[in-house]
Amino acid sequence: MIIKPGTTQWQVDLRNNTTTGDSHNPAITLDGLTLNRDQWYFFVVLVYPNYTGAGRIRVWQDGALALDHSTDPIGYDPSMPASSTGGNPLSAFYIDFGLYRPADHAVAEVYFDRIRYGDGYPALTR
Repeated sequence: MIIKPGTTQWQVDLRNNTTTGDSHNPAITLDGLTLNRDQWYFFVVLVYPNYTGAGRIRVWQDGALALDHSTDPIGYDPSMPASSTGGNPLSAFYIDFGLYRPADHAVAEVYFDRIRYGDGYPALTR
């Protein structure tokens, strides 16, 4: 999930063998909801990677299902190069948290709290 540049709306960018891991190639973008500044939100993100068929991603925002997408492959075939420059993609699913943007002198703050991993929506909402 990312915040769309210049907005307060989140989006999910999916990558797979077609989009490749090369950041110069566009990702599959799925739009989410608008956020208010200075307000906490509770997100649950459920991802079922599947590079050979339709994977699935579901995002709940404050307990309401905000995104349910299951028509595109999600992830990479670990035997294929990650990009035209070579190198295999990671063979495991991973998650990053933080501010990712070009160098900027503007001040930005993002807080993460109670990050948990689980086997499904019920396990993460307790």
